[in-house]
Amino acid sequence: PPRPSAYTLETIPFGKLLHYMKREDLVEALGPATYATLQQQAASQGESFTSKYLKKQVANDPQLSDHVRGTELGSRAFAKYQANLERITNPANAAKSREVRKAMAEPRQGYMGCIATKVSPADIRHCTENYDREEYQ
Repeated sequence: PPRPSAYTLETIPFGKLLHYMKREDLVEALGPATYATLQQQAASQGESFTSKYLKKQVANDPQLSDHVRGTELGSRAFAKYQANLERITNPANAAKSREVRKAMAEPRQGYMGCIATKVSPADIRHCTENYDREEYQ
């Protein structure tokens, strides 16, 4: 594949472009008829009509993805992609991130050491295995 900076609106993978689109904007770009068709399709397949489902169907249909790519929404999403790419590849940002990471290494290590001396190994093991439970969020 081409380097990320070499992408244009026409060549960027549509899945990557979808990442920068909100559901309501995508629905507006598709139009009510296409939206209703996709809703019926989801119902007939016994699936929930979620944003994930909507984006997957649009990405898998070349006509729909080309239509959305050609709308103002496609242009806005590509502009967001370019701004994000510039931000994350900016050497000044990378240098600042390295500087902050380096400055935070000692405090982070001290914090972890403090926690390790106050909490039993069994509790740490439990939290490591169960951190994503609903009750801890």
